[in-house]
Amino acid sequence: MGDSTQGGRRLFAAGLAGLALATLLVVAAFVTARLYPEDRYCGHYTGCLGQLAAAMQLVWDAGRWVAVVLAWPLLRCVGVRPAWPVALLAVPVLIVTWCVALESPFVTRLALLLCSGVIAYPVAAWLATRFRPPRRRPPP
Repeated sequence: MGDSTQGGRRLFAAGLAGLALATLLVVAAFVTARLYPEDRYCGHYTGCLGQLAAAMQLVWDAGRWVAVVLAWPLLRCVGVRPAWPVALLAVPVLIVTWCVALESPFVTRLALLLCSGVIAYPVAAWLATRFRPPRRRPPP
């Protein structure tokens, strides 16, 4: 019972870290949107949606890799141990999710991009526990 509870907590903490990283990207996009001149990206019918779209593209290009680098310390802070294999195993899952997202319709793309960390980090945490060598007990 204790082992499955610990595994569930680990998966939840990894998902929480993925959600925090995605939230950080969205907040960075909103902050970056303020840096664009309003007259260029704001329209009469769409408001400043173009401004936000341009900021999201800028943040997405570099920010997703910054988020990948920040994953290890964040996973460690939320109690996912060992954190570095989870952070490394999440990268291929993230890349596959991003590739699927870019080939999807707009709403699905947006959902997959925002939830990619919530998908990738729990999957990576699960994989890390599956392929971890068993603990050795010291001889009596």
